[in-house]
Parts: sequence; C-alpha cells; structure tokens
Amino acid sequence: MSKKIKLDDVLKYEQPTKYIVDSDIYKDEFDIPVLTAGKSFILGYTNETHGVFNDFPVIIFDDFTTAIKYVDFPFKVKSSAMKILKAKKEIADIKYLFYKMQTIRINSSEHKRYSLLLHCFFIVYTFKMIYYFRSAVTLCATAVATLPATIK
Repeated sequence: MSKKIKLDDVLKYEQPTKYIVDSDIYKDEFDIPVLTAGKSFILGYTNETHGVFNDFPVIIFDDFTTAIKYVDFPFKVKSSAMKILKAKKEIADIKYLFYKMQTIRINSSEHKRYSLLLHCFFIVYTFKMIYYFRSAVTLCATAVATLPATIK
C-alpha cells in the first residue's frame, strides 16, 4: 500500500554553518573536499580538520539553484546557502529519497531561498518500492564489483 507523505516526515534538516571552511585556499593534495550544492559540486580540497561533516550519507540542497547532490564521504562547505538533509533512518532510505527528489521540479528563476518549499512537497512512498529499489541497487553494486579491474 502506498502512502503520500511530506518530505518533512522523512528528512531532517541541518544548517551547514559549523562546517564552513575558514580559508578559501584549496589544493589538490589536501584531503577534505569543500562542497557546494551547485553545478561545480567539489570546489577544491582543504587541509582543515575541524568542523568536518562525518554523519553521511546525506543529500545537500542548494537554497538558490535547487540543485541536489548525494554525499557519502566527509566534507566541509563553502557557504551556508545549502541545507544538509538526513533521512530519518527508521522510516526512509536516503538514496531513494535522493532519486525521488530529482523528480521534483521547482521554478528557481528568481534569486531567493527555495528550501522552505521542501516543506510543501509530498512523495509517494511504499515499503514495496523501497524493497525493489534496494534490491536493484544491491544487484548493480554486485555486478560492478565482479567486473574485471581493467574495465572499471
């Protein structure tokens, strides 16, 4: 049985303020990626070790462009113009929500914050859909893992 639920019911929101980099000096040899939810995604790498976000996987949502990215590694952020979205794990699958959110269309032609609109969206969510989604992801991951190293 499917259920129409609000994104608020399955996602927790976190402001990224405590994960903002102090310096804008990025180098490829540094370890921690600095993210933006916009098109460039990884701006560069920092050597800052404080304030690194480690509670992944998450979705980052750009407040102004409405771009979304799935993140499953430690990171810092460039600005507070994004939201960090975590699944309420007892209810939802974060990867499924990421793909489902990509089907939501928001007219982002004006320069304003759009994260408040996320409170208004509903999705159809069923445990059967999640079961099939997880099965497909597992099947694909297994197939990729068995590929010879020369084609990976």
